[in-house]
Amino acid sequence: DCQWAQWSSWGACSKCGGQQTRFRYVQLQSKDGGKPCDYGAAQELQKCPRQCHEPMYCIWNDWSAWGECTQVCGTGGKQSRSRNLALRYESQIQAMGMIAAVQETGTVIAGSGDEAGPFGRLLSGGLRFEILA
Repeated sequence: DCQWAQWSSWGACSKCGGQQTRFRYVQLQSKDGGKPCDYGAAQELQKCPRQCHEPMYCIWNDWSAWGECTQVCGTGGKQSRSRNLALRYESQIQAMGMIAAVQETGTVIAGSGDEAGPFGRLLSGGLRFEILA
């Protein structure tokens, strides 16, 4: 009978609706009247949670570890660490617990942010974010 190799890993989501593919190949063709390979069984599709046109935002990654001190002895040495901005989908930020609520509004409030409450402020796009500290 036909023998198939193991399935490959699932590929990346390829469509806005969310679809990914994996493949396998024929490891051994059938011989002497054995069951032939059904080549339609070489590929599988499944849905995946990809959303197109979802809003994206920049957030700070975690701080790196502190670097070495610039001086071994005495005072005046310095240490440094860094962090970078990362582009994340709104759903990822919500899953991390960083956005408590998003509210669309037609009014934009300028100022210190006090008008929008202690945790958020209205942004120029008419969205209100409550950012958890």
